[in-house]
Amino acid sequence: MTIARYEVFMKVVEQGNFTKAAEQLNMTQSAVSHAIASLEKEIGYALLNRSKQAKISTTVLADRLIPHMMQILRSEAIIREEISVENHQLEGTLKIGAFTSAASQLLPPMIAQLKTNHPCVKVVLFEGTYDEILTWLTNGTVDIGFVMNTEEKGHLHKILIHEDELVVGMPHNHPFAQLEVLDIKQLEGIDFIMPRASYQRQVLACLTDHNVTPNVLMEVLHCDTIINMASQGIGVTIGPKLLFQSYEQMLHKPLLQDTSRPICLAYRIGSPTIEAFLVSNQLEC
Repeated sequence: MTIARYEVFMKVVEQGNFTKAAEQLNMTQSAVSHAIASLEKEIGYALLNRSKQAKISTTVLADRLIPHMMQILRSEAIIREEISVENHQLEGTLKIGAFTSAASQLLPPMIAQLKTNHPCVKVVLFEGTYDEILTWLTNGTVDIGFVMNTEEKGHLHKILIHEDELVVGMPHNHPFAQLEVLDIKQLEGIDFIMPRASYQRQVLACLTDHNVTPNVLMEVLHCDTIINMASQGIGVTIGPKLLFQSYEQMLHKPLLQDTSRPICLAYRIGSPTIEAFLVSNQLEC
């Protein structure tokens, strides 16, 4: 069994499609199919279920083997990185998991700093929810990820990088717009758009802790929809300050009751590219 076949197999699983995997790998589709067939022949069992609609899914055996394949590929990548360090030019790929506001507000200058110090390191971004990022960190899909410090995962190393306060979002012509600071009790009975996004549990905890019950008109999943609804004056909302900083049509006001979500960078195992990212951004290693 060769590492190259593992790489092809994992790319097919990641893309869910032979054609897309071939494009990503700069291979022909027939070459990808041949690599998978050879791997299955060597193992002696099918790893992929193939349907007439060209959809694929992994077999039960494949699901058991995938974590081990990913570990082998990760170890092989770290070996290449260590050799590049010895050659005084770090090379490798750093896969980063981030939720939307962290990806748009915190990550860009951090990547820029890494590229300044290590121009040969490639960065791949995976955007997802808090839970998805934790899963990706656990199974090795990403090397490093943005997580909430309140999320308990004992196997992860965490570095606190930002305290993101919860604020009240509203249109510029809202009556609250004249206030410098809002007492959360002022939201009692107020028309409110409840987020169903990843930060919903922080919002619910904030309201519950202070016995505040706004008039929830709707629950909305996507951040863009929340912003569009609130900016039209349908209702106010609560969300992370980082989120509202991306939208000029929204005004946000701090709460008298200081509430924030601690954002950490987390990783499961160290590597030269992770260390380079942390050192480039003057974070503890």
